[in-house]
Amino acid sequence: MNTLDHIINESKSLIKLATPMILALTLTCSMSVIDTVMAGQVSATDLAALSLGSSVWNLLFLTMTATLMALTPQIAKFYGERSYQNIKPWLAGARYFSLMVTCIFLIAGYVGLQVIGSLNSDASTIELASDYLLYILIGLPAAGLFQVHKSLSEGSGKTRHILLITTAAVLLNIPLNYLFIYGLTINDHTEIIPALGGAGCGLASGIIFWISYWGLSYIQRHDRQLIKKLHSDGKSTVSTLIFEWHCPDNFKTMVKHLSKVGIPIGLAILAEVSVFTYIPLVIAHLGKIQMASHQIALNVSSLMFMIPLGLSQAITVRTGYQLGRQDLRLAQLVSRTGVGIAFLFGIVSMILIMLNQHTIPALYTENEEVLLLASSLLILAAIFQLSDTVQVTAAGALRGYQQTTVPMILTIIAFWVVAIPVGYLLGLESDLRDQLSQWISLPAPIGAKGFWIALIAGLSANGVLQMMYLFYVQKYKFNQSHSLQPDNQKA
Repeated sequence: MNTLDHIINESKSLIKLATPMILALTLTCSMSVIDTVMAGQVSATDLAALSLGSSVWNLLFLTMTATLMALTPQIAKFYGERSYQNIKPWLAGARYFSLMVTCIFLIAGYVGLQVIGSLNSDASTIELASDYLLYILIGLPAAGLFQVHKSLSEGSGKTRHILLITTAAVLLNIPLNYLFIYGLTINDHTEIIPALGGAGCGLASGIIFWISYWGLSYIQRHDRQLIKKLHSDGKSTVSTLIFEWHCPDNFKTMVKHLSKVGIPIGLAILAEVSVFTYIPLVIAHLGKIQMASHQIALNVSSLMFMIPLGLSQAITVRTGYQLGRQDLRLAQLVSRTGVGIAFLFGIVSMILIMLNQHTIPALYTENEEVLLLASSLLILAAIFQLSDTVQVTAAGALRGYQQTTVPMILTIIAFWVVAIPVGYLLGLESDLRDQLSQWISLPAPIGAKGFWIALIAGLSANGVLQMMYLFYVQKYKFNQSHSLQPDNQKA
């Protein structure tokens, strides 16, 4: 088989694996939209509380689940090696690891509650936001365990499991939201379930996390193909395969490996998410027109991001699988093909956004000022797609190689050393800007546009640096040795 045939075959495999992931990610994104719409129908206070509570929750949730993503390439590697007997103890160990990580983030959630309570804002908004966060934290342990079993489905190529569960979660989200937002009263007198307002969305989500965890576990233990491969000892039952909670003999080694690979992933995601959380806070004082326009551009970019993100996860799996087969050349081809596909998508999405720069904002608002500014921001958001697709898929390939520490450092530099300072220089009046203007000529501050230009600069820097490190890893770390070592362990 020549190189072109390999590229075609791997492209098909990546798209087949990524499609359910992309659909699942899009459905997950739609749940936050549903929450926003339903809370907004109650009152502006409920909507504001949801926005505040969910901003803290998203930081906790995304950082925690990213930390637990270290299991996915390990499962994929076991599949490539055909060492299926190793999966069961690693799955059991990862469950305990997820509970350890969850305890840390529950403490962080408590800190988040204290931060919300200390804010100088409307008392009813603060109370509702605190209730929302408290209710959704009920589902945090289940979210961690779900991620462990999600890694099993991803690493084994069973991504349709995830799509099925996510679809069910979205369908449950609307009735559960309604139930807890408005409560349940019988005969106009007996209150069975109290009306929680917008905070009810948090309780609905917390319950859905538990249903999703048990649902995915149920599907996995009834998947004959999956069970057949993992049933290497001929003794374990289907139930013990998924629900076995014995602590593996090499648990400390597992924790060390999952920590060294997973913690840098979590910190990298935290660095990225915190930037997108921080920018609206910085430009808030510029007025509602700037804020609304920024939100439209960000919403469109977030929706487009689901495709390269799903592809990135597929690249992690396929790269890990080929490394397990000890085919370093094919692992290299998988990662580069995946980045190439993502870049082509970035070009297509850039063109689509540019062609619809006036149509898209009109779907959100009729305000002329917002329409004008949002249209110009969408041009920047279109260019943003090229950088974003490359950086996220290159990071996905490096996760497949279980190289995560250096990518974490590069991400922090790109977002907090490049993007934020450039955003301040181009977007806002500041003392630093005044001092620099004495040495160089700077244009007048351009508000939200300045921060979008800064994001393009940061993402471009990250994309270039991640690709350079990927080439380095492929040329030097995985050239003569077939062993898979995290980049913070000695080879």
